[in-house]
Amino acid sequence: MSDAEITTEKIANHLVHYFEEPEDSIGYEHITYDLIEEVKEMHLDFSCEKVKIFSKQGEIIYSTDPADIGIFNTKDYFKPVVNQGVSFTKIVSKNSKTAEDRIVPVDVVETYVPLVFGDKIAGAVEVYFDVTQHRENIDQLINTSTFIGIAVTVILLIAVFITLYRLNKNMIAREHAERELATHSDKLKERVNEQTAELREANILLKEDIEKREQTEKALRESEEKYHGLIQSASDGIFVIDADSGMIIDVNRKGLDLLGKSADKIIGMHNSKMHPADEMEKYIQLFKRFASYITPPDIAYHVLHKDGYRIPVEISTSVMELGGRKIIQGIFRDIRERLKMEEEIQKAQRLESAGILAGGIAHDFNNLLTAILGNISLAKIYVEPNDKVYARLLETEKATIRAKALTQQLLTFAKGGLPVTKTVDLSNTIVESAEFVLHGSTLKCECKVSDDLWLVDADLGQINQVIHNLVINAAQVMPNGGTCRLVAENILIHESDTIPLIAGKYVKISVHDEGEGIQPENLGKIFDPYFTTKKTGTGLGLPSAYSIIKKHEGLLTVNSEIGEGTIFHIYLKASKQTALPEKKDDVLAKLSKGEGTILLMDDEEFVREIASNLLQHLGFSVETANEGGEALELFKKSLAQGERFVAVITDLTVPGGMGGKEMVKEIKKLDQSAKVIVSSGYANDPILANYKAYGFDGRVSKPYKIEELAETLRHVLDTIR
Repeated sequence: MSDAEITTEKIANHLVHYFEEPEDSIGYEHITYDLIEEVKEMHLDFSCEKVKIFSKQGEIIYSTDPADIGIFNTKDYFKPVVNQGVSFTKIVSKNSKTAEDRIVPVDVVETYVPLVFGDKIAGAVEVYFDVTQHRENIDQLINTSTFIGIAVTVILLIAVFITLYRLNKNMIAREHAERELATHSDKLKERVNEQTAELREANILLKEDIEKREQTEKALRESEEKYHGLIQSASDGIFVIDADSGMIIDVNRKGLDLLGKSADKIIGMHNSKMHPADEMEKYIQLFKRFASYITPPDIAYHVLHKDGYRIPVEISTSVMELGGRKIIQGIFRDIRERLKMEEEIQKAQRLESAGILAGGIAHDFNNLLTAILGNISLAKIYVEPNDKVYARLLETEKATIRAKALTQQLLTFAKGGLPVTKTVDLSNTIVESAEFVLHGSTLKCECKVSDDLWLVDADLGQINQVIHNLVINAAQVMPNGGTCRLVAENILIHESDTIPLIAGKYVKISVHDEGEGIQPENLGKIFDPYFTTKKTGTGLGLPSAYSIIKKHEGLLTVNSEIGEGTIFHIYLKASKQTALPEKKDDVLAKLSKGEGTILLMDDEEFVREIASNLLQHLGFSVETANEGGEALELFKKSLAQGERFVAVITDLTVPGGMGGKEMVKEIKKLDQSAKVIVSSGYANDPILANYKAYGFDGRVSKPYKIEELAETLRHVLDTIR
């Protein structure tokens, strides 16, 4: 019975290898073809009458007799097998009942053993061993034993005597062996003690080595974690590439962002697939040649984002060994912002160059206009106001003044300086500027200006440019026509108002278009330099208008609704003056002849000539110089002779010579009471806006009429009354 249990356990343990380990109990799904074939083979090899496999619940899920499958074993002897892992064995004679009430046609040993997976019982195996042949052999042996009993007895007696003799001899040998063994045992103990001491010392050294190794491994892990942390937090994309295959084996978070993919999509991908298809061959060849990204500086690098757009990158690489593996670490820097900045710098440089050119043209043009306007002023003096020629001169003068406003716009673009303000009425400027821009277009212009619009202290040319820019913007957003409405009104701003301006009186100018409106995401960018949504736009019109109004200590705001259009609001602080200064014609009528000599410095001969004529008409004597050094010598000479100049009028900029800024310092050193007036074709130069801070006593912008020149002299001198 014991042999049967042992054999059955071996069979069960062998069959376990043919099962996939179940969560709880084996079932039909665990009966495989290989298992069935193995059971059939064992059925023959071990003379089994029958083999069954049970689930933990007692259901027969396989049997060499298919009729058994599906039957449940609910007997009491079966439960300990699957619950406690206790085997059960029973010998059953031929034509007798087994434990499960089956009559067997042969003598069998019925054995149940558990199917164990680790420490878990998932079922049982039942084996019926056929022992019929063994029982027949035993019966035959019993029948023949009487005849040979005597012979066996004799043989046994002889064997006993021989055994006793040998036993005595062996005992003597054993005593000798024990003595030898004791001697060797002592030596062995001594040797063991020596070996133990050596082993203890070796263990101490080994322990120290293990501790050092653990410390080294800990430091290595910490270093690797620190390195990995630095790699993941790097602001540049880092790709680790196998040098032999070209496959990407690691990537950091920034690298994932560059390609817009997850790590499982990138790792295992060939490095050339990071790049656009039309550039892929270039990178493949470079990789083959250098096993890195070393390339001439004029070759542009790009990686391809999953959404299809290219990202320009700057790549640097290093080749290293890692675990006997040659790898390439590539650092990919996103240079979109840098390229954009470089582009903006180049754009700014181009604009600066254009600005310098525009400023130079405006300066020279203002000098020419000075001669034209000066001659018109003189001609008007010699013609009666009711003469037809006088009317022509007035029209010419208006055209010249409009040309002056144009040059002021060029200067604003070129310099962006502080406004040269004076008290003005914007009523006509608003209407004229809007009508001028929309003249000949399909747009309708509606202007509503308050009859009692307050005066403002402003640079008329710059405000004209702001209106000009806003109306042009309205025209551009209504290519198919529409109405541009301008409203100018007086408003009071209180401290409780949300408008970010100091409380007080303001003139509000609104420009309303009927375009599509500004997208909400662009509304906060429209005043940023170079921002534009127009294909042909420069992105300078609205930022320029915003800058001008801000320098006037005002405010430019915008409201826009998609499908409703856009409204720009200009807020300019009202002037403390309630009336405009006297008209220049009235000033001229009140003039009496001036006295004394004026020193005039200008590098343009025709400007010196017309300015001298205007001054002489006002009653002054004039001495001229073409640059500051020459004028300074004339000033020194007049002081030495005791004949002081009553005033000095100086150009601000003299190419290749001393200009007015340097000259006024030297004159003030010689005579602190000297009256110096600055005159320049750069009408928006900051010096003109804050002339007193530079030592000047007055200013007059080119081109000027005789009335403007006379008014400036009247404010500076006591000579003209």
